[in-house]
Formats: sequence, structure tokens, C-alpha cells
Amino acid sequence: MSQNSTPVLALGMHRSGTSFLASLLAGLGVHMGESLLAPDAGNPRGYFEELSILAFHKKLLSTRMGNAQTRADFLPRAGFSPAWSDEERAEAKALIAKLARPGFWGWKEPRSCLFLPQWLELLPDARCVAVFRHPLEIYYSFLKRGDWSALFAPESIFEACAMYNESIMAAREAAPERFMVLDAAIAFRDISALSQKLASFLGMEAPDLSSLPKFATEEFSSLGIVPEQHELMSHVYPGAGWTYERMQAIAEQAAPFASDCDAAPLPPALMDPINAAAAADRENHPSGKGRIQLGQAIIDAFCLNLPQERISNLRSNIAAKVEAEHAKLAAERDEYIGLFEKYKTMYENYFEAWKGSDRTLTETRLWIDSDLKPKIDRWRKQLQDAGIAYEE
Repeated sequence: MSQNSTPVLALGMHRSGTSFLASLLAGLGVHMGESLLAPDAGNPRGYFEELSILAFHKKLLSTRMGNAQTRADFLPRAGFSPAWSDEERAEAKALIAKLARPGFWGWKEPRSCLFLPQWLELLPDARCVAVFRHPLEIYYSFLKRGDWSALFAPESIFEACAMYNESIMAAREAAPERFMVLDAAIAFRDISALSQKLASFLGMEAPDLSSLPKFATEEFSSLGIVPEQHELMSHVYPGAGWTYERMQAIAEQAAPFASDCDAAPLPPALMDPINAAAAADRENHPSGKGRIQLGQAIIDAFCLNLPQERISNLRSNIAAKVEAEHAKLAAERDEYIGLFEKYKTMYENYFEAWKGSDRTLTETRLWIDSDLKPKIDRWRKQLQDAGIAYEE
């Protein structure tokens, strides 16, 4: 790659501030992609996420999921291998060729963390800016967005926090000069200072501060995590706690824990059963990736500085959306089955009446091309959009 062309990767776990970081890089002059994911209610200021990279990562994960369809689409199943096949590597090279340009260019797509060694091998000149956030803040952000994972697979969020940050730390250890690591809780407090640090790290000229995006503090709320809450979360999700602490250690500047908050105090007697459950869990999961049975109740009662009514309402909203989507898909399925039975009967009648005739073949082909194929294509797209692996 030309010396006048510098790739820049914005890295981090989902809901950790990667979108704002990407918008800031774009404001500094980094071209963040050809076709970006449109803003929506979950990210009204935009994702700054290159669609071709997103589709590529989702395909990579889908081919590695097998029949495990209940996992969140940002977390691989156990035994996940990030290694690329020759075909996948060739597709990645083609994506780079499409996106590369003189000057600063790159992308933000959180799943890049899962395939970071492969990307960095293809991009030896890449500069990486990683941002992180406390796992409890991330979990709450998933709740606010209405993500089904926060309701049906909360452990997947904490496991993903650990996996994404582990990947960032491993890549940084191999080449620390290529990385800048930011604690969102403190880095985003002073956008002018952060912009100047980013420009210096990337080798840019001094930024024009008037052209930079505004940081919406109301959209990036803080729970005010105190040390006792972090300790408790670390008992429940040790991987998430450990990687957060390690990311703090390598950050440009780490935000301190809050000194006090409105959370209920932790009764000393509560820690005894938690410690016992955590010890038993570690015996059953020596790798430290297990999840103790008390997990979600502990998160709800002591680790989120929010009224329980607020948490219940957020979960109820998610459940209602899932129920509505399920009803819609069930109705479409019933319509499809009804039409299939109808056309099947029609076909059988035609077949009996016009066996072997050109009219039967012509009308059958017309039905298949004009009605059946579009329906199959629609169902196939729904499965692909949901990241569900299937066989035809």
C-alpha cells in the first residue's frame, strides 16, 4: 500500500462508543466507507458503519455458527475459529481494494475485533483506535436500545465484552505503536483534546475543531459504577471484569470509579453465597468463562443504578417487540402454507387434467417463477438478515 494511504480501524465492543468515535474520525478527515448503515432509533446520529464490511463479518460468523441459532449475532459459539479460508481471504482483499484511497481511510464495525489478526495481516500500515466502556454500561445501553440479547441472552453481552477486549489487547501487545486505547467514560468529556490526540496519533495536521461532531451526553448516559459494583459483577462475569481492568491499564487515561451513587448498599451477608457460587462455577469451568446461576438477579438488584421499574419497563418493551415480530412472521408462515396447499391442489388438478401437455408445464413454470420463487427469496433474505445459518 502507498505511503500516502493510511488505513484506520475504529475498534471496540458494540455500544461502547464506536459510532461516535467513527464520526469523530470522519470529522478529522478519515474516509469511513462508501456506503454507511443508515441511522435509526438505536443510533440516531448514525453508525458510520461500512455496509460491505458489516455483511462480510456477518457472513463469516454465520458460516461458523452451524446450527447454533440462539446466540447473539455478535458472539461466536464455543470453539470459534477466526482463521479465514482462501475464499474469505480473497473477499477481504477485494473489500480493501474497493475501500482504499489516498490519505486516511478505514472503517468501524465492531465485529472487526473478532477477526483482528487477519485484518492487520492484510493491512500492515493500519492504525487502530480502540474504545471501551464498563460492561454494565454496555448492558444498559443494549437494554435502552431494545436489543433482544439483553432480555433473552444477557450473558452473551458480558461474554462478548470479554472476547472483543481480549482480541484488542492481544493485537496491541504484538504491536503497541499501532494502537491508541480510549476509555469512553473520560475520553469523550473533552472532544477538543481528544481530537488533537487522535490527529497526533494518526499523523494528521491540527484539526479544525469547528467541523467536529458534537458529543451527545444524554445519549451516552453513565450509571456511576462504584468499586463494589464492579467487584460484584466480576464475581458473576469474571472475564468481563478482568478485561475491563486490563483495558483501563493500557488506556490513554482511565476514568476512576464513582465515589458514591444511589445504588443499594451491598449487605456483607450477600457476598458469602456469591463467593460460594463463584467458586463452584470456577471448578466446573476452569477456563473462567462460566456464568454462575445467581447472575442476572445480581445484575438487576445491585449492579444497575436504576429503579427496578425502569429495568422492568425496558424488558417489557423488548418482549412486546419480539412478540409482535413473532406474530407477524407466524402470519406470513400461515399465509405461505395456505397458498402452498392451494397451489398444490391446483397443480394436482391441472396435472390430472392435462398430463404431459404444454399448457400444464407452462402454467406450472409461470406459478413457480412469478409466485413461489419470490416467496422463497423473501424467506431466504429474512434468514440471512437474522444471521441464521440454514441449508437449502
